Amino acid sequence: MIYDLPDKSSPIRQGDIFSRIPRLDIDLQQIPRLLDDYSVEVATLKDYATDEDPKPIILTPALCPAIVITQDCDNTRADSISLAQIFPLTELEKSPPSKAEKWASYITKKSRETLRLFYLPESPGHNELGERHFADFQTILRVRRVDLESLLDSRIARLNNVADEHFREQLSQYFRRYPYDEWYPLTKDELSEYRKKNRDAEPFPWQK
Repeated sequence: MIYDLPDKSSPIRQGDIFSRIPRLDIDLQQIPRLLDDYSVEVATLKDYATDEDPKPIILTPALCPAIVITQDCDNTRADSISLAQIFPLTELEKSPPSKAEKWASYITKKSRETLRLFYLPESPGHNELGERHFADFQTILRVRRVDLESLLDSRIARLNNVADEHFREQLSQYFRRYPYDEWYPLTKDELSEYRKKNRDAEPFPWQK
């Protein structure tokens, strides 16, 4: 499909897909920390910040697939590299399309209307990409460059040139977008009809 398999010696590039990138989530109200007697105590961030002798925090990383979003010029010299986490499409759509016609409409519409999600098609014969996925530009993981370079064995693919051009453009559109409420010029009656299909549209003062 739209993937290349880079040689292990190839430097990290934007559009590289890794299968095992650590993600650390922490509840700031329930931070597990290890005490001197090796027992575990749950503390808040405030407790930890004011502790004169901070104790080690216990965190268990989740390993997840992710795609490099940092630009190529920075991937060779920056201290850290950013990646967008990749999710199976089934986590986004519980009842995905079943026919090619509906898939075509769904994929192109989602790409136009939901900039934060970049579609990654399935690649038959590829275990890690054997089903459809989306890269989520809202879920960013940061890894030290030297650490990511040590994980090249888990680099499973790279977007080909055509896909990489579209990836770069959609990524830039997402991060440079401005708030835009298309319903602002509607009359009160027009807005009422509009909200039947767009319940999140809040009226402006002149529409109340």
